[in-house]
Amino acid sequence: MIFLAADVSSFFSMQGLAWILIAWLFIYIFRPITTIIHELGHAIIASILTEQPVQIKVGAGQPAFNYKFKRIELLLAHKMMISGHTIFSDLNLTKIKLLSILLAGPIFSALASSFGVLLIYQTKLHPAIDAVIVGWICTHLLCFIRNTFPAYLHNPENEDSKGVPSDGLQIYRILKQCS
Repeated sequence: MIFLAADVSSFFSMQGLAWILIAWLFIYIFRPITTIIHELGHAIIASILTEQPVQIKVGAGQPAFNYKFKRIELLLAHKMMISGHTIFSDLNLTKIKLLSILLAGPIFSALASSFGVLLIYQTKLHPAIDAVIVGWICTHLLCFIRNTFPAYLHNPENEDSKGVPSDGLQIYRILKQCS
């Protein structure tokens, strides 16, 4: 127990502060990638369960980058890359299929975060690289929490709206209809 306390206390030293700052920096740097991975979870399942094209949009404003792979199209804009959404046709989708699509984003976020945890515990890398991986873990964990909590999220495309429903809120509404 004393060993654990001594190990954790090193993060609160001047040397540990550098690793914390690196982790915070990489939370910011990884945020667009995190959003893409989360939305890719929705898009992959949507492309399996629907026959129409699926579109992922990350960021606000005019898309600056466009990439298409089979039926999935990725559009990236420069502003507010913390926000994203997946567009697919939900006509004639059963509630189970819709729930599967909605759950896929948070599952991808959780898996990406878990991958980082596994990487830290299975490898012996330099503390700076561990700090980068901690940034990866935290940004995916924050994305998971943000999207599973049933609430309205900020809509960068329309500042006056009350927001867009999170995955958790949409899942809650579907489950409420079933009961």
